[in-house]
Amino acid sequence: MKRKLVIILICILLIIVIIFLVTKNYNSNTNTTINAINNGVSEENLIENIGSLEDITNEVIDVTNVKDEFFSRIGKITDITDNVISFEEQENGKKYIITVSDNAELIDARTEEKIDNISSVEIGDVIDLVKDKEQLIIGIAKNLSSESLKRDLLINLSLKSPKLDVQQMPGIEKINIINKDKAIVTIKFSDIYGSYFNNEEEFTEDVIVNSSTEINSKSGLAYNVETLNNAEDGIITIILDRKTLNSKEPTVIYYGQSDT
Repeated sequence: MKRKLVIILICILLIIVIIFLVTKNYNSNTNTTINAINNGVSEENLIENIGSLEDITNEVIDVTNVKDEFFSRIGKITDITDNVISFEEQENGKKYIITVSDNAELIDARTEEKIDNISSVEIGDVIDLVKDKEQLIIGIAKNLSSESLKRDLLINLSLKSPKLDVQQMPGIEKINIINKDKAIVTIKFSDIYGSYFNNEEEFTEDVIVNSSTEINSKSGLAYNVETLNNAEDGIITIILDRKTLNSKEPTVIYYGQSDT
C-alpha cells in the first residue's frame, strides 16, 4: 500500500513539473509573438531584418558598378590596395571603392593638374570623383596649409570650367573703385575640402577688375567697373587670369553676382 502511495506521489510530482515547463515555454513564445506583432513583424522576420540592417551598415559600394547617369562622391581615403582605392563619406559613413583604370582621369582636386601615378595617392587624402556615361574623373586633395594651400586655391579660382562637382565661391570683403577702368576687390576664400582636414584657414587676396573683365549680375545692376557696388550680395563667381597669378594683384577675367 505504501509503495503504491509513493508511486502515485511521484507521478503527481512529474505531472506538476511537466505542466510548469509547458506553461513557461508557452508564456515565452507568447511574449515574443506579442512583441513581434506590436512591431509589425514576426520573430523570424525580425531576426532576418536585423541581419539585413547589419549588411546595409557594412555594405561597400563599388563605384564601377554604379549605373547612374551622373554620380559624384567626396570622402576620405581609408585604404589603397594596388589600384583600388577605398574611401568613406564624412557625413554618413558610407563606404565605397573605386578602381583607378586606364580610362579614369586622375587629377589634383584643387588645381586639376594631372596625377601621373597612383603611388602618390595616400591614405588620409580626400577623393572627389565625378562619373557619368562618358568619363570618370578622380580628384585627389592633399592635406595642405598656409601658402601652399593658398597657391592651389588661387589656381582653382582660375579654372574656367571645373571638371569636378564642387566649385569654390569666394566672398567679397571690400570693393575699392579706382576709376571707370579699374577696381581693386578684396576677396576671401577657404579650402572646399577644409572640413576633411579640420583646417579652417581663411585667405584674402586683392584682385583687379578692369574694363576687360566680363561683369554680370542677375539683377542687371552691376555691368561695369563703376557699378560693382550696386549688386554685391549673394553668390560671387570669380575667374582669375591664370597668367597673372604670380602678380601682386591677379586680374579677374569674369565677375558674376547672383544678387540674392
